[in-house]
Amino acid sequence: MENKEFYRNLRNQIKTERQSLTSQQVNDYSSCIIHKLLQLPCYQSAHTVMLYRSINNEVNLELLTELSKDKVFVYPTCISKTEMKAYIPINWTTSKYGILEPDTVTSTLVNPSSINLVICPGLLFDPKGTRIGYGAGYYDRFLPQCTKAKAIMVAYDFQKCDTLPSNPWDYPMDMIITESSIYTINH
Repeated sequence: MENKEFYRNLRNQIKTERQSLTSQQVNDYSSCIIHKLLQLPCYQSAHTVMLYRSINNEVNLELLTELSKDKVFVYPTCISKTEMKAYIPINWTTSKYGILEPDTVTSTLVNPSSINLVICPGLLFDPKGTRIGYGAGYYDRFLPQCTKAKAIMVAYDFQKCDTLPSNPWDYPMDMIITESSIYTINH
């Protein structure tokens, strides 16, 4: 990709901008996003929802778990350099990336095909559903296994780009939710 340097710089710019958010801004924006998510029919009908534990001022989804007692929440655990699996957490451990993940020994493994909705983090998105994460491709490899799930990225408005490059292995989002907008993507 000839624009590799451009997108590396853009990723770093977004990381810096996200790090500059105050905890009040993160809480306010996250609350707006969560309340939009709660209204979606695909969320309301979902039984099993995959979330993530936020780091570095990502959209914080903890309020969602407090407001949704009727859902089964599962979380990703990176089990190798290329693969992640979903678990219902019993205990937590900190990954090499500094992310809280379910402990694979005590937590319950979940078949990806039983997940109804996957809420994804990311660094950049465009209105066509292209999502750019941290570059390891965990979600791009995991999401095709979630055969009954919709994929929704949650992000802040400033993470939006007019257009992003997409590779054949990039898994497109069905929807992107920010503090001010909902982008529904028709594939």
